[in-house]
Amino acid sequence: MQWTAIAVTSPIQGFCPLYVEELKKRQSLGAINEKTLLVAVEDPKYSIGSGGATINALLMVTEVLSARADYTVINIDTIKDAVILVIHLGGPFLYDPCGKAFLCLGAKESDCNPLLRTNVDHIIDTMGQLQQDGRPGVWVTSTEMLLGIPENYSVNWSQIESGFGCIAVPSSVTYAQNHGVYVVNKHSSQVERLIYCEPADALINAAQANGTVPLVSGVVWICMKTVEDLLFWHASPPLDACTYIGIDSGSDPLEISLFLDVIAAAAPGTPLESFIEDCEHLPLRRAREILRSKLCNIDVHAIIIPDFCSYRDNLYWKSPLRETSNYLWSHLSHSFGTRAWKDSQVTIINSLIDCNVTIGNHSTILHSHLRSGWCVGDECYVMGIDNTVTPCQVPNDLVLMQVHLRSTASTTAWIVFGNKDTFRSAQTINEALELTFMNQKLSELFSATGLQACDLWPDESTATFSLFNANIFPIYSSTSETTLEDILWIGERGRPVKNRRTQVNAWKESTRMSIKDILSNVDVAAEFHWRDAVFMEVSSRNIQYTLLHPSPPSSLPVVEKTGSMSPYFYPAFRFFALKGNTSLFQKLEYVAISTPSLGVAARALACIADLLSAFCHGKGVLRSGPGNNTEFAAALSALDSGEREQGVLLLGKVREGWMQSPDRLIRAARHYEAAAQILIRKAVMTAFDFVKLSDIDAPEINQWVVAQSPSRVDLSGGWTDTPPITYERGGIVVNVAITVNGLKPILVACRRIHQNCIRLVLHQDTLHTLTLTSLKDLSDYTQPHASGALFKAALCCAGVVDLMSSDPLSTQLQNVLGGGIEIHSATNLPRGSGLGTSSILAGTALAAIYRARGLSIDNVGLVHATLYLEQMMTTGGGWQDQVGGICGGVKYTISNPCLPLFINVRRLSFKTGFIQRLSAHLILVFTGKTRLAKNLLQEVVRNWYARSATIVTATNALSETAKRCAERLENEDLAGLGACLNEYRAQKRTMAPSSEPTHVQRLMSLFGDHVYGQAMAGAGGGGFMYIITKKPNMHKELEEMVQCEIPDGCVKFYKAEVDDEGLKVEILKSDDDPRAFISRLVSADTIIYEK
Repeated sequence: MQWTAIAVTSPIQGFCPLYVEELKKRQSLGAINEKTLLVAVEDPKYSIGSGGATINALLMVTEVLSARADYTVINIDTIKDAVILVIHLGGPFLYDPCGKAFLCLGAKESDCNPLLRTNVDHIIDTMGQLQQDGRPGVWVTSTEMLLGIPENYSVNWSQIESGFGCIAVPSSVTYAQNHGVYVVNKHSSQVERLIYCEPADALINAAQANGTVPLVSGVVWICMKTVEDLLFWHASPPLDACTYIGIDSGSDPLEISLFLDVIAAAAPGTPLESFIEDCEHLPLRRAREILRSKLCNIDVHAIIIPDFCSYRDNLYWKSPLRETSNYLWSHLSHSFGTRAWKDSQVTIINSLIDCNVTIGNHSTILHSHLRSGWCVGDECYVMGIDNTVTPCQVPNDLVLMQVHLRSTASTTAWIVFGNKDTFRSAQTINEALELTFMNQKLSELFSATGLQACDLWPDESTATFSLFNANIFPIYSSTSETTLEDILWIGERGRPVKNRRTQVNAWKESTRMSIKDILSNVDVAAEFHWRDAVFMEVSSRNIQYTLLHPSPPSSLPVVEKTGSMSPYFYPAFRFFALKGNTSLFQKLEYVAISTPSLGVAARALACIADLLSAFCHGKGVLRSGPGNNTEFAAALSALDSGEREQGVLLLGKVREGWMQSPDRLIRAARHYEAAAQILIRKAVMTAFDFVKLSDIDAPEINQWVVAQSPSRVDLSGGWTDTPPITYERGGIVVNVAITVNGLKPILVACRRIHQNCIRLVLHQDTLHTLTLTSLKDLSDYTQPHASGALFKAALCCAGVVDLMSSDPLSTQLQNVLGGGIEIHSATNLPRGSGLGTSSILAGTALAAIYRARGLSIDNVGLVHATLYLEQMMTTGGGWQDQVGGICGGVKYTISNPCLPLFINVRRLSFKTGFIQRLSAHLILVFTGKTRLAKNLLQEVVRNWYARSATIVTATNALSETAKRCAERLENEDLAGLGACLNEYRAQKRTMAPSSEPTHVQRLMSLFGDHVYGQAMAGAGGGGFMYIITKKPNMHKELEEMVQCEIPDGCVKFYKAEVDDEGLKVEILKSDDDPRAFISRLVSADTIIYEK
């Protein structure tokens, strides 16, 4: 909901700007639209009433909008299409020094908004729901009650064209006797009059058909035409006396009620005698006469909302509001150290609880840090306790608040009273003795302590006596500020008399204040600062704990677990950035250094990258980019060499010099992501533990080893094989090995040669030959785009070459191979095909090299070795590609969420004939576009580390689809397989929104009626797509459709058949030459594409 303006009013001077700053904080975090104007409107005098405060606020908003439009006087046109919200914050609230508006509810809106929900947040949401699809106008509401409306409710605007729209609450007659009630016309929504605090028999005429009466809720909508009529007040005495213009012109303030004066003046059935003639206050009588004459022809509509609720009572454990709103509720909200109470009936909000703290049943703790030793009884309410307070015992049924003060001799005060105390006013001292304090009668308290009524109410002119104006609370003594013990003694009835007298004397000599005085002198800025400080400390501890004690993400990631923090940290990072608090960097660095887990350390560094991004406040360059600046070189080198602590500390030292501008912050974030990738590589390299080699006879010198592999099609589960997802959550992938137009499309041939050198002959697009004679020639294998990088890395991975050895290349080759090695490679698939070419080529190269040097490795070991090889190359990536091509047939492959990373491959078995049937229905289509999305992997990993709810939910769905896909295949259900492909396609789009270009969507739409299912191969973005057709052998039919609809010649169809064999390694006879294999492959119907 985008409000034109939100105006906040308060009768307490100095508070309004601070409240608006809190709303601006929410605006900065996205909870309020960034274009909404936020206006602080202090009441010009304390007693101008809700009507006066409303008109004064509208006057201020109109002036601000007029000034912004460059007018020098008020221009009504600036608000004619506006939607304005006026929030009256009211006076002090007994249970929160910041007022009822900012009372925390123990709920969150979503994981995307870090802030805890307060009453004012709930009110803004409720008003937005009421305004939905409504006309321009002004909503006016107070914060005196919590409002709950049905989730799907909307106002019927066809019945309310103008005037006032008064939100009404269905109420029993008994309850309504102490409140205001609308008397509504039986045949329309028109309000006839408003009655207030009338007996039951007087409410009969207001009763609806169901016996309820429309209770005044405190919420009113005013159409813009009526607003224009009301704005005349500022120039119409005596009504101007409730606006700042009248007050600044010297008028005495005039109190006007929005309901008892304004709406009553407009209601046609309001009796003029009681409304005007019986009004003894002459300025108010004159004001009512003017209001009646101006508003008598304006409609007043009742908007009676079924199941509308308003609550003034329990906000926490038993709050009915929990059942009527869609927030994420928890009785342990944004707290730390509270797991002991996860199954209890205790409410803890924005608080830290140290060990050895006792909290009784149904007690509530807010915005506090309770040190070890606190003992809080049952049914207590504790707020604002800081960690400097000496722990003590809080008796049952007690309210205890530490309050920050302004303009007093002390910076803090204590408010203590019993939750059963009454705050009614007594007219005499004798009546006052029947009042209670800390749940005991004052008469008993006076008898036990020797105190007298004049100690509590020293002002002889006091007209009424209540706990609200009793000077009970010491804030300063002659020697120091007071402590909590200086007030709690009053409730300790068993204290020895000698100590009691000491406490009484000290209490009498102290400077004391009443609750009224304290709440009128609250340092609101300090209160909000303390709450923010607690919020950030809880956040940092929870983030640190969550990282150090990882668990697989829940299938319901957006729901905060009781007593724990959401794993989605980025909103919290934004809050730290908003407050300019850098302490979280050190907490994250501690995690990266102290954890024994490489995976956890990598995520901690990725979190620092996100935190740096948050400090940019949405400015700066793109997140993805290079991360090899020389200033970070020493830190990255230390991480790469295993010196993790040194590397992290060096990163931090460099980072401190890169926080001056958004551009440098983002560039620093890229280097932290590079650092995280180093640790991810090291984590994934644990897969080499499962590589088992055995010696066999090596081929003779010049005898060729030829390794050929099929390609693969991923049927479901892709992305779950990607580190770190695969070892943090676990991966499940179903894929199938395929030949393309009858050929295994990936080939590597190698032989040992007499010359002590490495000769690479690479057949792709053009013939490219490299001769490597020194270790330096291989040192660029970590740069994936370097010529021959994959084969250089394969030689190092296979143990042929050791770049760290002092021996020259020729010596190493002679020692390992008895000479040099020549390697040829060829494929008829393009880069970015989506068919797993590079990973399968890496595995095929390793298979050939191992065999040439006389080592045997099985396919599962080769899958793990390939994963290690790709980490050496710094390309990252998962394991499904090599599983798909190296292992034949259809596979169901999983990895458990742990390190070392083990890949468990299970081949699915079928009845005779199903493989041929599947092949007949499987078609491979080159879309005419190669994949260009270079940063897809980086973006997915970044969002996974951030625990984006979207990504976590999608990975859970990917795994579930993979399980169903395997079941459909084992049932030989092609239609079911197609349905899984369609689910998989949607999940890929969620993981990487750019993975399905418009051109591909057009093709898929064209094929839709003829296929069971279809998806892009691999990560998507271009390359191949594959389809499961409803009829067998539909290549020609579909090709003709494409030629007719998309006749550009770029889309090509290929025959794909399931390859049951997988990787094939053979040794040629001594006089055989592999170039015949290569020639057959590269001269096949290859794809022409642009690099």
